[in-house]
Amino acid sequence: MAALALPLVACGDDDGPVDETDAAMNADAGGGDAGTPTDGGRADAGNDAGGSDAGPDAWVPTEGPVVTAADPTSVAQGSGLVLDGLRLADPTGVTIGGVEQTVSASTETSITIDAVAATTPTGTQPVLVTTADGTSPSFDVTVLEPLAVVMAAGPTATSVVVTFSREVDAASVDAASFTIDGLTVSAASASGAMVTLTTSAQTPDADYTVEVAADVTDTFGNGLTGENEADFTGFAPTVPVISSIAPMHVVPGDSRLTLTGTNLAGATVTIGGAAQVITSSTATEIVIGTVSASTALGEQPVVARLGGIDSAPVNVQVVDAFRIVSATATSATTVEVEFNRNVHAPVTTPARFTISGGLTVSAATVAGDTVTLTTSAQTAGTTYTLAADDMLLDTFGIPVTADTAAFTGYVAPPPSDFVVVRVGDGSAPLVGTNGPAYPVFIERRSLTSGALVSTLAMPVAASGANLPFTLSGSIADGSLARSQDGSVISLTGYQSVPGTPSVQNETDDVPRVVAVVGADDFTDPAGVDTSTTLGGAFDTTAVRGAVVDGTRIWASGGFGGIFTATLGGTTSTQIVAVPSPGRTIGIFEGQLYATATSAAGPPASEAGVWAIGTGLPTAAGTTATVVQGTTSSPYGFAVFDVDPTEPGVDRIYLADDAIGVRRYRRVSGAWMSDAATDVFGGPVRFLACQRDGADVVCLGTTAAAVLRMRDVGASSAGSTTAFSSIATAPTNTAFRGVAIAPVP
Repeated sequence: MAALALPLVACGDDDGPVDETDAAMNADAGGGDAGTPTDGGRADAGNDAGGSDAGPDAWVPTEGPVVTAADPTSVAQGSGLVLDGLRLADPTGVTIGGVEQTVSASTETSITIDAVAATTPTGTQPVLVTTADGTSPSFDVTVLEPLAVVMAAGPTATSVVVTFSREVDAASVDAASFTIDGLTVSAASASGAMVTLTTSAQTPDADYTVEVAADVTDTFGNGLTGENEADFTGFAPTVPVISSIAPMHVVPGDSRLTLTGTNLAGATVTIGGAAQVITSSTATEIVIGTVSASTALGEQPVVARLGGIDSAPVNVQVVDAFRIVSATATSATTVEVEFNRNVHAPVTTPARFTISGGLTVSAATVAGDTVTLTTSAQTAGTTYTLAADDMLLDTFGIPVTADTAAFTGYVAPPPSDFVVVRVGDGSAPLVGTNGPAYPVFIERRSLTSGALVSTLAMPVAASGANLPFTLSGSIADGSLARSQDGSVISLTGYQSVPGTPSVQNETDDVPRVVAVVGADDFTDPAGVDTSTTLGGAFDTTAVRGAVVDGTRIWASGGFGGIFTATLGGTTSTQIVAVPSPGRTIGIFEGQLYATATSAAGPPASEAGVWAIGTGLPTAAGTTATVVQGTTSSPYGFAVFDVDPTEPGVDRIYLADDAIGVRRYRRVSGAWMSDAATDVFGGPVRFLACQRDGADVVCLGTTAAAVLRMRDVGASSAGSTTAFSSIATAPTNTAFRGVAIAPVP
């Protein structure tokens, strides 16, 4: 450190100023004074530049102590100080700023003070030395507070910054000057008043104390005499914390996710390792506008990362989009809609669903992942498209995607059973024409095996509105017809008790009765309806059969043509006089048909299959036309549209008790039948047929048996299979009409 010095006195032999003639006493011969001249008691002001003094020399007393320099020039309280000067030995007092100092050593030219008194005022202060010869002129030094450690902090897990009260001398700083219990200091570097230490890894939030050795000095050379230690806390990184997420279930590429917690500002987020795009971020909330489409499904950890530090994970369920899996018509007015997970029932209303083709939804019922809709009447076979809006939610609160499902208007599956009329209870042999009335039974049997499923006994006594129902033993009585919608079967008989003689020939004293039987009546016979009579129709002749559509009934019989009546009524109206005598009647593809044998008349009638008016006529004077004539003995029949290339109906199966079942094919508008390929099996009277894929399955009856055959590929010319027997009538009974079993 540079010492602050006063100019020395030049002492000559004259009493005036030193000049160039003082060479004998001075070193002023072209240079600076080499000693302490005594030029009349004045010291040279500087080096003489080979000439006269530059000015008058400063006045220095020739007696008493003089302080000419101090080291350091700025001294801290408690730090050592060396004063240089003249006549300084054995001082009786040294003061700095008026405060007495303790002298540890002195010579003629120096005084050593080991520690400047702590009470010495700071700032520029006068130094006065007193000896036996007097007191020195005032000499100024700067007094500083003690160099001290102010604070310490760990900005990272392996560094500590120690702050001093003022700038320290970098040369005095090394790792060995710093001690921290529990840590190793491997390096130290100074910058101004701060020293940065490199340490071993700190324990987060642990308490540490750094202690600094006294050999660390400030830039004036003052050692560390003030506070030499400071406490600090082990570095604890800022850790992002996720306290909650909402919602708990998200869909990749669709859902919004909100994270709440602390230290979230500036953090990045991953879900299951997939980076997410953050739309807003604060210290307590992060919003992910749309969960990344690349996020894996399943339970996934949500992690926020800040400055390389990860939060503790919070799991979220990443699920597939809520969507419609399928829609299926389970009846003509119900559709079951299946979703890929459970549906939230409280928000599931008919308004959530739309169906193409004008189909309306009136009710919606939830059961797990399935919603059952009640619809307006569907058109069988029509393709509909169902959609659900985004107000429909799953049980996680996720809206359904813009999804649709196609379904086909309900087509009832082919029934698995058939029904056949059995006449007689087996107690006595049947008597045919002009015989008595017999009890009637309807047997329900398996369509594949013919096995008996159940037997329904028709009423033989009046009960409420229902009337007794019997049949004669005639082979032509007991035709059975199935309604167009398949819900009921119907047949005609006589309002008489068993044993009534010559029931066929009785007048309207024995009214002709129409029986209507539904699917449920085989388990609950109370539903059988025998309340309808035909008034005077078919009196004195046989009533053969009836077909029902809703509450409208059409009946045919021995002579008289076709009559219509209302369910539960007691009268009927003739709509046509021919065909007559009638055999069977039915409705196919929305058209009323009947079969009849030939009659010379009047009125004359041709044998064959007849179309009765157009559609389902109810007015008198309707015109009937022969669809397909025959020279044989026609009974039961069935009509189908199996060929999509041929407009309208194109197949007729006609039972004939002389030749068997004959198939008629309509080709290019003309009906044809090949005796070699279009005649199946032996003679049968009554017939029931149904579509089974590309095939047509037919059941025919004789008095003794039920026969079954399959016309494979009914649209082909010659693919046929012969009849085989599947059921036999018990002794003293006879089978009559047959039909496919009704369905609910």
